[in-house]
Amino acid sequence: AFRACNKASIWIGGGHAIRNEVSIGWLSFTNVVSWLARKSGRNVRVIGSGATHIKSPWRRWLFGNIFSACDKVCVRDQLSLNSLKADFPAVAGKLNLAGDLAFLKGRIDLHANLFEEFSCVVSPGIDFVEGRTEDPEEILDVLQVLYERFEMKHVIIVSHDSRNKFGLPFCEAFEAVVRNALPVTVEVITQQGIEHGLMEPYGRAHWIVTGRLHGLIIGAMLRRRVFYTSGSAKKLRPFAELFEYGRATHVQDVKSPSAVNHSIAPAILRQGIAAELNFNA
Repeated sequence: AFRACNKASIWIGGGHAIRNEVSIGWLSFTNVVSWLARKSGRNVRVIGSGATHIKSPWRRWLFGNIFSACDKVCVRDQLSLNSLKADFPAVAGKLNLAGDLAFLKGRIDLHANLFEEFSCVVSPGIDFVEGRTEDPEEILDVLQVLYERFEMKHVIIVSHDSRNKFGLPFCEAFEAVVRNALPVTVEVITQQGIEHGLMEPYGRAHWIVTGRLHGLIIGAMLRRRVFYTSGSAKKLRPFAELFEYGRATHVQDVKSPSAVNHSIAPAILRQGIAAELNFNA
């Protein structure tokens, strides 16, 4: 890895790349290869990243060194920008508001042709490291409304990460909860079922109930109906507001079963342009 990095430009991100839980080992390695790249005249840049407060002095010092090696530090939302300005005032001049990389036009196959009229994807946003959990009753309430009002017949539960601390046990337990509560079919898609990527189950969905930012973004790009969960509201709300998506607790306000929302197309276009800013000179 070191040999490869020593010959290349360094692009750091996206996702929630700037957070207190990033390992000291990864930060130390990235610190070294970033400065070697900078000294050799190669590009070093943070792209499309989310950021939250860095509490650890050591991690803050290492992140600061990495940012000093960058020509730009591009983040995906205003909350991330505000966080970095507060934690790293010395590199404020390098900070840029761009967009999430998932919005880059034409970079991923969304499998929109797989659409199933009566299916709903549930992708819980469990992350014990970040302190994010989900309320199964909140999600079940959404499914109850979709079943009673709009004839939902199938639930696809997607675990974005097969590790226990990121929600797989929740997904497996929630399958039984749904089966006991509603006369619908249920499937759980874990790591073994997403060898072709996460896009396939989302492409099938009429509705999406998610605590995952990229679940929300994929739903927006598919123009599908999305509800975000309270457990991840702080992280997802800035993006949900771009597309006028509501919290799962507001599902009672839904009047139409329509899956396609073409009115958000301008917002999608703006986010695609913002994502391209990550790579501007």
